[in-house]
This record gives sequence, C-alpha cells and structure tokens, in this order.
Amino acid sequence: MKKTSGITALLSAALLLTVGSTSYAAQNSFVDLDKVPQKIYIEGLAQKGVVHGMPNAHFKPNQQITLAEGMTMITQAFHLETFKDAEDASKSAPELQANSWYAEYVSIAAAKGMALPEKFVASTKLNKEDFVYHLVRAMEITGGFPLIKLIPIDIADEKQMTPAYQGSIQRALHYKLIELDSKGNVNPKAKLTRAEAAEILYKASVLYDKMLTINKANGQPASEGGRWMYLPEGVTPADNE
Repeated sequence: MKKTSGITALLSAALLLTVGSTSYAAQNSFVDLDKVPQKIYIEGLAQKGVVHGMPNAHFKPNQQITLAEGMTMITQAFHLETFKDAEDASKSAPELQANSWYAEYVSIAAAKGMALPEKFVASTKLNKEDFVYHLVRAMEITGGFPLIKLIPIDIADEKQMTPAYQGSIQRALHYKLIELDSKGNVNPKAKLTRAEAAEILYKASVLYDKMLTINKANGQPASEGGRWMYLPEGVTPADNE
C-alpha cells in the first residue's frame, strides 16, 4: 500500500475542482464528443490551447493516438516550447519534415531530452505505456517533478510492461494519472485513443501546474528550467529509473 501525503490529497482536490469548473466554462469546440466519456478533459485541454482537433471541428476521439500527436500535445501541455532554442531544436531531430505540422513541437521535445525513436515515423501508433512514459518524462525533465522512489504498487500484468517504462508507470499510478483495472492490470500494451490520452494528459497538466504553485509558495528554489520542485511526504529523489 502506498502512503498518501497531505500534498497528494491537496493536489487531488485541486484536480477535481479544476475539472469541475471546466465543465461549465468549456465551449463545444468539437462536434464529435457528445457521447465521449472524456469530453470534459478534451475541452479542458482545448481551453489550455493544447489540442486543436482536426478539420471541420472534429477531434476523432476514438482514433488511436500517433507519435506525432502525442509528442505535440505533451510539448504544449508542459510548456516545453517556452524553453526552446530554435537552432538546437532543429539539430535534435533533423529527419523531421520541416514543413510538417508537428515538426516544431517534436524538435523541441528532442532538444529538451525526450526519448524519441532513432527513426521518427509520425504515424506510429502509441499504446498506453508509450504515452505514459513520454508524459512522465516530460514532467520530470522540465523540473515540475523530481525523479522519485516509491514503494512499488503490485501490478498483475507487470510482465507485459517494457522494463524501461516500469518506473514511469509506477509514478503515473502514484500521481493518479492512471489506475489499475478491477483485476489489478495496467494494460500497458492496450491501444490508446486520442480521448484516453487527453484524459491522462489533462490530469497531468493540472497536477503539474498546481505543483508549481505550491512549490513557489513554499519558497522552493527554481530548477534550471525555471520550474520549482517539491517532494511529497515520504518521497525521496532518485538518480534513475
């Protein structure tokens, strides 16, 4: 069993409050979300300028998210573009199509240290563990969250997880970005739809922003990227996964 700190509880409350307010403030930006359970999260990200949908005001929520879409959303959600160096970014992913809609954001992600495939194929489909890994990595490299060591949560299908992703998945569970199903599985290889990815990303972005506010209020020193870090009770820094 993991220990829930006062900070974690506070952040959870902030997430519920923010999501609740979004339901009233969000505009119906997309025409294909009426029966989508993640509608509130998608519209919340739209308000933040993280998602923009596709032509004719469609979001295509049930379409599996691609590598280009995932990296673009993550880059925008965690403000990686505010730390960009255009020259360094262009050198980090020279194989990208310069005029593609995703090139700038993916290049920035590469320049910030995101782990991208050696050969970047924009249309590559991401599964759940792929997206969670990149998401948690972004939270950590921007300084919003430090690397942490936790008492591992028992995951029934842990053997299906890519070993290099296990630490990120454990931290995502700790921060309540994802949860186990009724059988204790995380389903790491499951296809991830754009709507499902939006829910995870929205929760992460709210937690991230709230963490920065708390840390700044507590006088925590700024990190190299201009971010603040706070270690929740019972959590210690880790040098690696």
